[in-house]
Formats: sequence, structure tokens, C-alpha cells
Amino acid sequence: MEDSSRLPATLQVFDRIWEAGWYNTGIVLQAYLDRTPDGLPVSLCVTGLNVPGDADLSPRQILGLMRHREKQEVRHADCRGGMVLIDAGEPMRFVFADPQDRQTMPPELADWLSEATPLDAPGMPPGSVWRLDVAQRLRDAGGRWDFLAPAYFMPEGDKPLVQVELPAPFEHGLTFAGYDPGVFNGVRIPGADPIVLVTYWRVDGPLPDDLGIFAHLLGYTQTEPRVLELEPWAEANAIDVVPDELEPRDFFIQVSYIWLRENLRPDTYALTVGAYREYVAVLENHLPVLDATQNYAPRGDRLLLGQITVVPRPEGDGG
Repeated sequence: MEDSSRLPATLQVFDRIWEAGWYNTGIVLQAYLDRTPDGLPVSLCVTGLNVPGDADLSPRQILGLMRHREKQEVRHADCRGGMVLIDAGEPMRFVFADPQDRQTMPPELADWLSEATPLDAPGMPPGSVWRLDVAQRLRDAGGRWDFLAPAYFMPEGDKPLVQVELPAPFEHGLTFAGYDPGVFNGVRIPGADPIVLVTYWRVDGPLPDDLGIFAHLLGYTQTEPRVLELEPWAEANAIDVVPDELEPRDFFIQVSYIWLRENLRPDTYALTVGAYREYVAVLENHLPVLDATQNYAPRGDRLLLGQITVVPRPEGDGG
């Protein structure tokens, strides 16, 4: 039986949701999810997924309040920077909370919808629900990453680099599947467009709910042998999916935007990637990389992807 003492507080919450302007969107979306419990799982795109709005509630919290069914095969993502490919890209429904959100997707993510087909979804706005099957495309990409997008264990002093055989396991059920090598294209100028790194991750077990992904630009000491310094000169630390919803065989994509400040020294930097829990600045919170060739022994706390050369700003460029 409903606890009547909670009703006034509940009504106040829904008043706040209504005032925030998200009520209609949320109730239509949740009604669709509630009446389609079976069939293809749902990869759901919600802009500002975990960002509190005018009602001090995030879209994810609002959807949770409106949910009628406890268990749903739904993975949430803010597809301005993240995307979930359920069950290694097998057929799924890709659903936009608002079809206009497709326009805010970065091209690296939107391209995965290039062959999606629209599905009939009564009550939902046109263009909200799509059938997506990218299993073969994801397998093909995995074959290319190991050859065209090499990754390396972090170097030890002046020892030669050791290439990692992808996919590369981390602790806590997370595996680095690969990245888009286009990150190394073009000239990098301080204060200009960011470095855009697109990484792909496979889920092999329960993930920590406080998981994050980092992409760091590291400098070298000025002495010989040159050694990487772990304090980043530029960085991106974020995750745009909900880790504890993900199941084994799910893949998620993270787009990291690394902005270069205007006074960044022109030099050669190392682009590294890794995962962390709670606070990225605490090195003990970084997830160790596991060496599959050495009985999965820990080997560093990140992977080296390659070198980024930052050139001087053009003369007379005041920003």
C-alpha cells in the first residue's frame, strides 16, 4: 500500500519536474519504454543525462521517478560524448529522448547510426526510435584497430616501447578495445580546436559505479633519458554512459575533448588513456592495465597511444 505520508513530497517533486519543462518528454518516453518490455534492448540517448535542471533533478532522475517497471533492458548515455552498443552491436533499439538530440551528437558517434532504420513507435515523435545492428561493423573495426591504431604499455625509462595486443584488459571487468587513429591527424595549435580522442571499451564484468575515463597529454623531462611526467599538461576526464547499467559484451564509446590552453609550450607530448575511480588526480584510483602475456599481471595505470606535436601559434594571432 502507498505510504500516504510520502504523497505531498512526491507531488512537490512532480511539480518541479513540470516547471522544468521536462515532464511531457519524460512521460512520453517512459510510457513507450513501459509498454515495450520485450524485444530488442534499448540504448537511450538523453542530452544532459546527469545534469541537474531547474527542478534540481537530472533527466535520469526524472525518468527513474516515472518508471513503472523495476527492470528494463535500457542503457543510458549522454550522446554528446558517449554511446552504448549493446551486446557487441547486436540488434537493438536506439532511442532519442528528443529526436533533436541527434543534431548534437559529434560526427564520430552519429556515424554509427548511418545505417540505422526507423521503427514505428506510437506516441513518440518521428525520428525517436531506430533499429541499429552494427555487430559486423564492430568486429571489422576490432580487426583494424590492432593494425592501424597501435597502443603501447607505458615506457619504463629508456627501454623500447612494447606494443599491446588489443583488446587490452584493465582491472574491474573493463577492456580497452581500440581508438580512432584520426586523433593524430592535423596540426595542433595552443588555444585552437581541441584534440578529439574517440575510444572504444568492452565490458567483461560488473563495472564500478564511479568509473571514469581519462585522456592525458603528458610531457617529457628535459634530461636524458627523457622520461614521461605523469602530471598532465592537458586533459579530459569524463564518462558519458552509466557504468553500473552495462552488461558483459556491451561496448561503450567515449569521446574525449582535450583543450590546449593558449600558453601551452610548443613541444612533443605523449597521448595516454586510462580509467579511474572517483577522483582522477589520485593515482591510486587509476585502474591498472593487465598484461595478458604475463598471466594478467598489472603493468602500469594507462596506455600510450602516440605522440602529439604542438606547434607555435601563428604570429599576430591574438585568439
